[in-house]
Amino acid sequence: MPVKKKKDAVETAHGENTAVAAPVNFEEDAGGGFENADKESYAIPYIVILQAQSPQCLKKDGAFVPGAEAGMFFNTATGELYDGAEGLLVAPAYYQRRFVKWGDREAGGGYKGDFAPEDLNLGAMERDDRGRYLCTDGAYLADTRYHFCILVREGGLPQPVVFSMASSQIKKSKGWMTRMSNLKIEGQRGLYTPPTFSHLYRIVTVAESNAKGDWDGVRVTLERCLGTEPNDGLIYASAKEFREQIVAGVAKVEEPSTGDAGDDAPF
Repeated sequence: MPVKKKKDAVETAHGENTAVAAPVNFEEDAGGGFENADKESYAIPYIVILQAQSPQCLKKDGAFVPGAEAGMFFNTATGELYDGAEGLLVAPAYYQRRFVKWGDREAGGGYKGDFAPEDLNLGAMERDDRGRYLCTDGAYLADTRYHFCILVREGGLPQPVVFSMASSQIKKSKGWMTRMSNLKIEGQRGLYTPPTFSHLYRIVTVAESNAKGDWDGVRVTLERCLGTEPNDGLIYASAKEFREQIVAGVAKVEEPSTGDAGDDAPF
């Protein structure tokens, strides 16, 4: 009696088994469907530090996230929480300095755009006791340093994210940039400065305070140079591609809300 060959089967979303005639080759159509995508089609999620009064930490707030605590990192796109003490491992891909305009709180506040340093006459503007530049319409400009990074997580694919540092955290940003620029590697033509995404850095949250109050800030430490672990090639390539997308204007920062990267941050 002839033996019938068993067809390959796959379980559908409805639970039935359906015979599969042939395997699907996604690689042949790699990138398909993104032909008309431009910079308005993508947004880079913020990684922000939750403070005691962050909406995500307040149970009566509509933005409350179960398990959220001050000192944690929060992904504004995915809603994920990350332990601040353990920190996040990142490969820096790009750096940008912008002046973010925040509206007058009595008029509703909120994000009102951002500007490059060369587009402003900062010398003609007054500043408050927090170093913010005051606008004639009641808004203010916050000097903000953006660090575009590839987030590296065990068991997961590299993910583009952005950290914004303002006020007291600007000093941390400057220290990070200085450390990266001071790294040197011996090449065929002598010493050279490697790309920022040649190394991984760990960002953790730390308790800080001054006469005005307490908050959680960041500490950045060098973790290691890429090139020693199996996944390092993918991390490097992801960071390089991310940088190219930003330079080309394909990727852009998602406009922050007061509840995300807001103007009420105490640092």
